[in-house]
Amino acid sequence: MRTSQQQDGGGAEAIALAHLQDHGMILLERNFTCRVGEIDLLMRDGDTLVMAEVRYRTSNIEDALHSIGFQKRQRIRRAAMKFLQENPALAEHPLRFDVIAISGLLEKPHIVWIADAFQDE
Repeated sequence: MRTSQQQDGGGAEAIALAHLQDHGMILLERNFTCRVGEIDLLMRDGDTLVMAEVRYRTSNIEDALHSIGFQKRQRIRRAAMKFLQENPALAEHPLRFDVIAISGLLEKPHIVWIADAFQDE
């Protein structure tokens, strides 16, 4: 049985997925999980492989955006490397890390999409 928080997280991921697909991205895998971390959405944006982290907070968008600290980014990067080891044909593609932050009620969400969110690290 899923908790309320897990249900909200799943709903937020579905909203983020639809948003990215509306912008022409193609889903490769959802919720890739390995020993070192998890990637919410693995997408293709043209030739680019996109690892998308979805963050949801009911309060405000800044809380969602600021909830991805250094440790979380490192876990996402390690999970991305594991995914690429398991899928070597995709390792040839450019790689980008995006964040989709969602706040408010899921019925009427506020969405902020930051492409290449980890570029300055």
